[in-house]
Amino acid sequence: MTETKETLRVFISYARRDASAFAEELLCGLELAGFEAYLDRHDIEAGVDWEARLGGLIQSADTVVFVISPAAVASERCDWEVKRAEALSKRIIPVVHVDVPEEQAPLGLKRLNYIFFNKGSFTPALGELARALRVDFDWIREHTRLGELAQRWQARNQSEVLLLRGPELDAARAWLAVWKAPAPAPTDLHRAFINESEAAEGAAVKRERKRQRALRISLGAATLVFAGLAAAATVLGLRERTAREGEAFALQRADDEKQKATNERDAAVRALAERDEALHRAQLADTSAQEATIATIAAREAALHERERANEEAQNAALEREAALAAREREQEGGLRVLRELQACVAVPPLPTIRSRRQEPPGRELEISCPRARYQAFLQAGRRAMSEPPTIDSRQLASDRFINALMAANTVRFASGEPIAPDDLIAINIELGQAYLELAELLGPLGAVNSDCAAGRSETLRAALGHFEQAAALGESAGALRGMGCVRMALGQTPEAIADFERALTLAPNDTDIRRLLDRARTATQQR
Repeated sequence: MTETKETLRVFISYARRDASAFAEELLCGLELAGFEAYLDRHDIEAGVDWEARLGGLIQSADTVVFVISPAAVASERCDWEVKRAEALSKRIIPVVHVDVPEEQAPLGLKRLNYIFFNKGSFTPALGELARALRVDFDWIREHTRLGELAQRWQARNQSEVLLLRGPELDAARAWLAVWKAPAPAPTDLHRAFINESEAAEGAAVKRERKRQRALRISLGAATLVFAGLAAAATVLGLRERTAREGEAFALQRADDEKQKATNERDAAVRALAERDEALHRAQLADTSAQEATIATIAAREAALHERERANEEAQNAALEREAALAAREREQEGGLRVLRELQACVAVPPLPTIRSRRQEPPGRELEISCPRARYQAFLQAGRRAMSEPPTIDSRQLASDRFINALMAANTVRFASGEPIAPDDLIAINIELGQAYLELAELLGPLGAVNSDCAAGRSETLRAALGHFEQAAALGESAGALRGMGCVRMALGQTPEAIADFERALTLAPNDTDIRRLLDRARTATQQR
C-alpha cells in the first residue's frame, strides 16, 4: 500500500486591489516548492456570509501568509483575516510586496519577522519563505488536525462520541506536553477538548472497575452459598469446587483481556512512532528536492539576465561602429573606396535586442492559474512563435515559452499527481532544442564581429544539445537524434554527429533529410 505524503497547507491573505498578480505568482512558487497553497479569489457580495467562508479557509490552513501592501493594511477584510488567524492561534508569516509605514501595519504583525520580496529577486525570497514554512512542520500539522477535531466536537454540542480515546488521546497529551515557542500556542479549545477526553476516559475506567467489583461480590456470594450446601452432601461439595474453578477461570480470562488490551495499546503507540519517523524521512527528501528546484530556477534566471546584458553591450558596440563609419564618410566625402567600405560595413546587420520574459507584457497564459491549462497555453504560444519568420526575437520568445511549458508540466505533477505523458515531454524538448539551434544560427554572423555574441552562440548550442539529449533519454527518436547531430556539426564534433545521424536512420530509414545531413557530415570528414 502506498503511503500518502502529507503537505503543509498555506492560505495567502492579500488585497486584490494592488497585489493580485503578486499573489498568483506566489501561489505558483509555493506549489512548485511542494506546498498546498490556496487563496480567496471571490469578491464580497451583498447577502453572502463571507466571514464563514473565509473562516473555514483559515481554519483548515496550517499557516497564513499575509501579503503587506498599502491596500492590504487599509482593508477591513484583511484586518479581519489577521484577527481570525490570531484567534485560532495560527502561525502567521508576513511578506512585504510594497513597503508601508510601520505604524500602518496591523498590530498583530509588528512583533513578527518579515520576508521582503521587494528588495531583489523573487527566487531567494521564495526560498527563505519555504524554509520558514518547514520549521515545526509535524507539530503545526497536528495543531491544525486537533483544532479541526475540537471545532467539530464543539459544533455538535460537545458529543462524547467525538472525544479522543486510547492511542489518539496519548498522542494528543504528548503533543501538548512538548509545545514550546515560537510555535503557535495551543488554544483554549485545544486544551478543553483534550481535558474532556481525559475525563471521559477516566469515567470509563471507573465504570469498568465498578463492574468488576460487583462481579467479584456476586461470585463471592455464590461461593458462600455453595460452601453452605457442601456441608449437607458430597454432591453439593463437588458443585462448590466447580464454582471456585469457574471463578478462577473468569479472573484469568479478565487478566488475559487486560493484557491483550495493553499489548494492542503498545502496538498502536509503536505504529504511531514509526509513522512519524517515516514522515520525517520523507520530509527531508522532499526538502532536498524543493531546494534543487529553486536553485535550478535561480540559475536559469541568472543566465537570462547575463544574456540580456551581453546582447545590450553588443548592440551598443554595433551602434558605436556605425557612428564611427559615418564620421569617416563625412571626412572622406566623394571617395569611391570609402563609399565601398561604408557599404560593406553597413551590410552587417545591427544586433537585434533579445527580449526577456521580464520585459514582455504578460500574455494570457501567465494569467491562468490551472497548472494543466498553463502548460497547454505556454506550449501553443511557443509553437506560434516558431511558425513566425526566423528572427532572434521570435526564436528567443519560442524558447522562453517552451521552458515555461516544461515548468508548468512539473507543476501539474505536484498539483494533481497526473504527470504529462512522456511522448509530450519528448516533443517539447525537441521543439525547445530546435528553437535554440535556430537562435544559434542567427547569432552566428554576429559572432564574427562581437566576442560576446560568439560566446552566446556557443552557450545556446549547448542548451540545444541538452534538450535533444533529454528527449532521447525519455525515449529514443529520430527527431531527437537528428537534432543532436545538427548541434554537434555546428560545434565541430563531426564524428559524434555522424554517429547520431546513423542511429537516426535506423529509426527512420526513409527520411531523406537525415540521409542528406549524414552525407554532408561524411563529406566534411573526408575533406579534412
